[in-house]
Amino acid sequence: MDIMMYVVIAAALALVVLIILATKYTSKGKGFDEMQLVKRADAFRAGFFTMLGCVVMLLILENWRPWTERVTSSFSLVAIIMITMAVFGIHCVIHDAFFRMQESRKLYLGLCAAVIFGNAMQVFSYYRDNGTLLQNGKVTLDPCGNLVTGSVFLILAAVIIIKMIADRKEEKE
Repeated sequence: MDIMMYVVIAAALALVVLIILATKYTSKGKGFDEMQLVKRADAFRAGFFTMLGCVVMLLILENWRPWTERVTSSFSLVAIIMITMAVFGIHCVIHDAFFRMQESRKLYLGLCAAVIFGNAMQVFSYYRDNGTLLQNGKVTLDPCGNLVTGSVFLILAAVIIIKMIADRKEEKE
């Protein structure tokens, strides 16, 4: 077997483990009170309609030649997923429905920092090596997908920090 086959197998196993952990960690709303579950349902709804709108827009853009000459479909799909995640995450953070009771916000901020750092390093490395973020004049998954992913996690981290500061001020009053 060549190295690519090992990479595909490792990625598939990592995905399976991630799905198992995510299912176990998020099952049955454990750790959320009733109001948080209602607000999370609202966030899911907002995310769903955001994704639906983005997909319809992509269907239209995929038939427009200037778009297809400049943007790859894989980048468009990742951008849609990240926009949807941003809508869901921001809605949940603002309405105190993102974190479970007693869950560490600092731990999540550390995770955000790791994702931001990893994606930023990929973007900077690509730009350093090529002098542009485009591949053959097109916006592609690598590095532009990394740029979008890092940006969404940066925005989410900023919203969490702002919410933490606002909550501290509220507690002092």
